[in-house]
Amino acid sequence: MTPVIPTTAEPLPVPALRPLPSKLFVETTTFCNLSCPMCVKHAEGSTIEEGHLTQATFDALKPAFSHLEALFLNGIGEPLIHPQLASFIAQARAEMATEAWIGFHNPTACCSPRTMPEKFSTPVRTVSAYPSIL
Repeated sequence: MTPVIPTTAEPLPVPALRPLPSKLFVETTTFCNLSCPMCVKHAEGSTIEEGHLTQATFDALKPAFSHLEALFLNGIGEPLIHPQLASFIAQARAEMATEAWIGFHNPTACCSPRTMPEKFSTPVRTVSAYPSIL
């Protein structure tokens, strides 16, 4: 079933009734440079395979971007390891409303909020961390 996408400036229904999501959580990678004991990847019997989100899969999400209030790039892995993360952020920002935000989860193993501006030309609003592993 193809969603009906509003094309006018009419008010949107409550988020749960919209034809497309208002918030999108995207797993960019399952690779990680840490071995946190609480991580599901390291649980006995884990069958999680390592891999990166492909450009083709990201492209398939693009029709939703102009309708989002938030895009959260997260998952089991460390997003900053993905070689295309900065490109994904720039591509999404180009399609998203000005008031919409892009964020991601980061266990701070690859960077700190201080170095964030030099990593991305597009502002990233949210960075979260696990202070217990710093």
